[in-house]
Amino acid sequence: MKALLLKDFYVIIKQMKVFLVLIVLFAFLPGTSMTVFAIVYAALLPFTALAYDDRAKWDTYARMLPYPETSAVMSKYVLGYLLMAGSVPVAILGGVFKMLVFKDGTNFNEEALQIGLSVLCGLLFLAIELPFVYRFGVEKGRLVFIGLCAILGGVAGAYFAVNDGSLHFPAMSESLFIVIACVAVAALQALSVFLSVRFYKAQKK
Repeated sequence: MKALLLKDFYVIIKQMKVFLVLIVLFAFLPGTSMTVFAIVYAALLPFTALAYDDRAKWDTYARMLPYPETSAVMSKYVLGYLLMAGSVPVAILGGVFKMLVFKDGTNFNEEALQIGLSVLCGLLFLAIELPFVYRFGVEKGRLVFIGLCAILGGVAGAYFAVNDGSLHFPAMSESLFIVIACVAVAALQALSVFLSVRFYKAQKK
């Protein structure tokens, strides 16, 4: 798996230098959505790596190599986890920068909450997107992603419009809501990996 991850890192660094710079830039721009975008975009880079694999017919070559199907699929999930882990310190630095320079009234706890929810959102995108790509291919998976963004963007926009741009948790403690959300996303990740491996093996038959 290490070699597969290195291959994906080399491709992303070579092909997407501008977008990696944009992730850093978005983390330092004022506004909650910019932090969300920086982390979620990092979570979507495995999809981009799959698109480059598809364009280069990498999968045809990879199937002749002694890699278990599980490693080939898991490498994309681990790539997403590592890229998000790398974007979080950047988002934290960006949050501190915005608090000190723009003085928008956001405190560190609110910034940490935004980053935590952004990570959950990124994991949600990763869990939903990859099984569709392994089942239907990159192009149809791209359509699913666009539809998903439109739906979530509409829901988020309606939520913030109703709540005056602020986050309000349902009738339970904030900590309990976060624990439930983490458990739900972890379960969704496990289901996503299971489905992706199954779809990938089905392609090989």
